Amino acid sequence: QNDNAVPISCFPSMHATWTFLAIYYLARLRKWTLFISVPWALFLLLGGIYLAQHYVIDYIVAIPVAILSIVLAKYLLSLEPYLWKKELTQI
Repeated sequence: QNDNAVPISCFPSMHATWTFLAIYYLARLRKWTLFISVPWALFLLLGGIYLAQHYVIDYIVAIPVAILSIVLAKYLLSLEPYLWKKELTQI
């Protein structure tokens, strides 16, 4: 049967999450990369909507996932000196 259902690949869009993470870290390295990465991201996101791979809400929810990933990564990196200190004392 043909029900004309549009398949949805993922909720939230992990492509969008990785895109937001790439933009964030590229901007931290070099601000001028925003001139390249932001238009690339817009085309990526608009293409996903145009080709019916994602809904807009998939991209909106990808933003908090990216922010949570950044916060979690910073927290885990802040624990690194304590973990190294414990490893060195056990040797």
